Amino acid sequence: TYTHTDDPLDEEDQLAIDSIVKNYMKEIGLANTVQIAVTGPRGHYTQGYGVYKSPDYHWRIGSNTKLFTATAVLQCIQDGLLSLDDTIEQFGVTWSVDAAHITIRHLLMMRAGIFDYTQDSSFGLMMYLWPTAATWTNMAYQHSLAFARGQLWPAGKVYYYCNTNFLVLGDIVEKIREKTIGEVVEQDILAPLGMTETTWLPWVPPAPTMPGYGWDMLFGAMPILGGIRNQTGFNPYAFKSSGQMSSTVKDMTKWALELCNSTLLEPEINALRQERFSIMPLAMNEGIDKYGYGLGFVSMGNWLGHDGSVPGYSSVWMYDPESEATSVGVENFQTP
Repeated sequence: TYTHTDDPLDEEDQLAIDSIVKNYMKEIGLANTVQIAVTGPRGHYTQGYGVYKSPDYHWRIGSNTKLFTATAVLQCIQDGLLSLDDTIEQFGVTWSVDAAHITIRHLLMMRAGIFDYTQDSSFGLMMYLWPTAATWTNMAYQHSLAFARGQLWPAGKVYYYCNTNFLVLGDIVEKIREKTIGEVVEQDILAPLGMTETTWLPWVPPAPTMPGYGWDMLFGAMPILGGIRNQTGFNPYAFKSSGQMSSTVKDMTKWALELCNSTLLEPEINALRQERFSIMPLAMNEGIDKYGYGLGFVSMGNWLGHDGSVPGYSSVWMYDPESEATSVGVENFQTP
């Protein structure tokens, strides 16, 4: 039987983790801050490296938002308001796609065949020239980019990581719950877990804010025209239910522990979330050769969770179902 320990990791383990992070920062040479938090049967350890060391700093969690959106969807299924086999046509989604054959399951598992609006060149140009524009807020622009391309593949045919899928899922939750997806996440997920430092991002991450950096979106690493830019400020509705939220390392540890304990989802639904994945080969340096995407859930070897990449930040949280160890990490640079 697994039991959590409140003891800190021993000094040898702490030094091992410090070495991993410091070597990474030296090798990549981009982020001026990395924060990590781990828990498990050998103890816990939270540490900051670089400029912004405190675990109280807020940062954008990017696509980690998808797991909150997916949890809201699964809660709708749990409450009998939705089914994995319901089609998006049932909820009035018909934008030039085969809506009668795209299901909730297809959206969650990135198999809907819909174009990812963030891959359109005009999206990148808009983010570069007008990152704070009100244009992002009503989502019409994002939807127009996504559905102008029609159906790329038949539903269920191809795995294709697509932010548009989670915009549609957020819209469907809003119709079912009759409130915004942000209100659903805050009231049905964050509040019960006491995640008071996690927000559906009002604009920039709350104070204290960890600034986020990245290469110039158009000119990249060109020393004269491009270089590194502060990317902390942009309208978060550019990503909405696919990547809008902010949090802290402390709060993300609460979320990682929830993924272990599953107090918000019934056992059968949680089991489904942990078992069903589209598996793809993946070349990595750490001996993990397969990557899976499930019902808004990522698998990397034995580890389950999600990762996030958004202008200014890269982050990840995972847990190991066997030991129930958790790992949370963030850097204030958008790197691969």
